[in-house]
Amino acid sequence: MFPLQNLFISIINKYLGELNHTIKNHFTAIQPSVEWKFNNAGISYLRNEKNGERLLPVPIHFDGIHPIYGAIDFRNSTIERNKALTEDYTTQLNALIHTLNALKQIRNVDLLGEMIYQAEVFIKRIENNNLSINDDAEITYFLTVESLDLIMQLGIQDVEIQNLTAPYLKELAEDGVFHKQSAALEETFLILNTHIISVLDKMNEELQDSYPYYFDRYRTDGVEFNIYIGQSIAPDKPFNDVYLKNVRLRQLISMVNIAIITESCQNLLPKKIQTTQLIFVQPNTITISFRHDEKRFDVEGAYNIRYEIIKKRIDKAVIKNSDERLTQPRKIAIVYYNKKDIEDYLKHIEYLQENKILEPSIEDLDLEDMQGVSGLKAIRVTIQDASVK
Repeated sequence: MFPLQNLFISIINKYLGELNHTIKNHFTAIQPSVEWKFNNAGISYLRNEKNGERLLPVPIHFDGIHPIYGAIDFRNSTIERNKALTEDYTTQLNALIHTLNALKQIRNVDLLGEMIYQAEVFIKRIENNNLSINDDAEITYFLTVESLDLIMQLGIQDVEIQNLTAPYLKELAEDGVFHKQSAALEETFLILNTHIISVLDKMNEELQDSYPYYFDRYRTDGVEFNIYIGQSIAPDKPFNDVYLKNVRLRQLISMVNIAIITESCQNLLPKKIQTTQLIFVQPNTITISFRHDEKRFDVEGAYNIRYEIIKKRIDKAVIKNSDERLTQPRKIAIVYYNKKDIEDYLKHIEYLQENKILEPSIEDLDLEDMQGVSGLKAIRVTIQDASVK
């Protein structure tokens, strides 16, 4: 009996260990690399509570951290969203006009004519690309409230009208034709995000074996990620530049593979959406601290906050004296302040060029100043048709 009991206990403990590891890696800020710091903070908190001292959140911060930032963005995502939305609007407005005209043939209701006129006005605005944010809200209200209320009221206890309007009402469902283009676009974003996250999670899993660090990724229109690495995260393991260089190389390789994967699946996507790849090189180390109110890590101090500001601005960066966006499909852009800050990346690029993964040329670019940000430069490299395993 005891051997069988021990086997069950072993299986349960293994499962609980895997579950705990999964939760820490994917669902909380307490990743294994920083768990010791939270344990120390918890011990201090309990000690203060036992001694009857005033209970305040114990600060959790890491100094001397090298931040490594990358962003994979969906090319022209806002434009594509607006395009899909206006196509869906046009489809629904035309269907509404057809339905209202049919109702007008069997019921003498003056308001039907006015509704038809309003629908035609909206179609003309869409065709002339004159839609504003207010127009968008106005069309939404017209389609979801005004016209729908009229149709529903006319159909009360009137089977003939119910039968006539049924095809239109059926397409109002989330999987209906009136949402077809927007749904296709969101499905495309979901598929691409799944591929991107898969590559980044694989990168994270492999890099964690060499040196513990804090990894943070989040979805925007695409995926952004931060790697925070430094001695203060793993005080018992000596840190040196080898680990930093290795992370940067793997970051660059992952960016290459993401670009190639998203490019290769274009013909399989509901909508053709390309991605752009961006890296920002912070010249100095920063301090990150755990925000108890938001249960997440954030930068600390005025200088460090500037790093966050730059990250939020550079995705819209434009090459100096031109209208060309820095980020382009099939290219990796690396933004920096001083050439010495990208020495590691230049060596990694040379290695990938030698292996026919990146094209031989490197573009040296100056960037237009942005609000609160000036003096930025960038290099840009083009990806060949090969991936790195």
